[in-house]
Amino acid sequence: MDGDAVYELLEACFAAGVWSLLDVYCMCASSKLLRSAWLQLLRQQPDPAWLLAAVADAANARTPKLQAKATAVVRWLLHSLPEARLAEHPSVPAGLLAIPSVPCQLAETLCKLGVKVPYKEIVAAARQRVEGVEVWIVAQSSDRFNLSPTQSCRRASDIPPLIRKVYKGWGASGILLELGLFEVDDADVPDILHLSINSTSATT
Repeated sequence: MDGDAVYELLEACFAAGVWSLLDVYCMCASSKLLRSAWLQLLRQQPDPAWLLAAVADAANARTPKLQAKATAVVRWLLHSLPEARLAEHPSVPAGLLAIPSVPCQLAETLCKLGVKVPYKEIVAAARQRVEGVEVWIVAQSSDRFNLSPTQSCRRASDIPPLIRKVYKGWGASGILLELGLFEVDDADVPDILHLSINSTSATT
């Protein structure tokens, strides 16, 4: 079967939902011909929904092995389609915040690859009781993941200092003791409470 025939077959099957992104990832790893055909296909009409589906697979994985595979698919997708800038698509933050319990390591990877999740959207997800959304605050913390000062400023500039302090391990009791060190707008208090109540960490 020549390259054109392979491409047509893959195009039809992918459009019909026959194969998942994990299937695509495995096929690309198994054959240069398949890899060439798949990348040609994926680069034609890149869809941010692919990224969200791969992240959801990782978050819902039942075993560490399955989670590792799904995380590898996310990395492969973003590295294989850099010109598509899927991580920077405007629909991605809201899509990611709709996925509960995204693994912290995966959130870190996504932020390093260009994902930016605004604080207001994180709070909105917490108000809707989406479990684990505080991971996006942690992932955008330069102290925790050794981001460069430029990366830190770009990704976490809208996160209040008090909130960053909470998710650097102080915990709620330490924050209450030191609350006087920060300027807290009364309008921000409900958001802080929502994040604290919704947190998956027992320390916060």
